[in-house]
Amino acid sequence: MEEDRRKVYMTFVYPMIGLCGLSVFVGSLLTNGWGGPQSFQIAMTNCCAVAVALFGGYFLAAYAMNEMGTRMFGMHSNMPLTQQFAGYALVVPFLLQIVPDYYLILELLLGCCSSTSSMWYGREFLY
Repeated sequence: MEEDRRKVYMTFVYPMIGLCGLSVFVGSLLTNGWGGPQSFQIAMTNCCAVAVALFGGYFLAAYAMNEMGTRMFGMHSNMPLTQQFAGYALVVPFLLQIVPDYYLILELLLGCCSSTSSMWYGREFLY
């Protein structure tokens, strides 16, 4: 059972960190352009910074949740379960790292759709 909980590394967390790094790398290349060796250097630096931050943040979050559970809530220490929970809980930061530029567009689109829907269904109360 513990081996199944540790599979979250190989099947979810590490591929998502790699996908986030690749997304930042491509986004940096598109933002800074392809000209010159400095654009590749900046893209690699940004990619590595994001990968290290997500990797370290995952293990730090798992450790902090495990310690908080044992000290504050009197739970038994169960690091594999906490690491599994932390891995799946990081899905939102992963997705926000992959699509940061499209977040504003998505928010505007959803806002327009919800306001249009509110106007459409609220028209009965206005007339």
